[in-house]
This record gives sequence, structure tokens and C-alpha cells, in this order.
Amino acid sequence: MKPIIGVTASLGEGRVSVDNDVLKSVLLAGGIPYIIPYSDDLSVMDEIVQHLDGLLLSGGVDIDPTFFGEEPIPNSGEIMPGI
Repeated sequence: MKPIIGVTASLGEGRVSVDNDVLKSVLLAGGIPYIIPYSDDLSVMDEIVQHLDGLLLSGGVDIDPTFFGEEPIPNSGEIMPGI
């Protein structure tokens, strides 16, 4: 069986996206890519990762530093509020 590889997606303008080259890379390496949908429900995320054989963190927007009680840095990239 081929391994199922979870791939994180970027959020923006009401949609999630993953660069097609990232998905192709997983396929060429012999895996089956699974795009992980955004959810702030940790139980949903835990359920998803229980079914994966691997995880590819593909990048995306920055996590809002206030989530960790920190101040934003002026050079931060795009920040997803509330994440």
C-alpha cells in the first residue's frame, strides 16, 4: 500500500490551496497526497492525522502571534487572524 501523506494547505480569499508541484512531488515519491482542510477544532485535526502515514508542512500564512500572547513582528508575512 502507498503511504498517505497529509499536506497542509494555505488559506486565502475564502479558499484553501496547495501548490501543484508539492502534490506532484508526493506522487512521484510514491505517496498519496491528502490535502488537510483548515479547522480550528483540534479533535478534527487529531482524527485526520490518525489516518496519515506522514505529514508535509507546505507553508502558508503566518500564525497570529497574539495566539501565543506575543506581539506581531513588522516583517511578518500575511497573518491569518485567530490561528
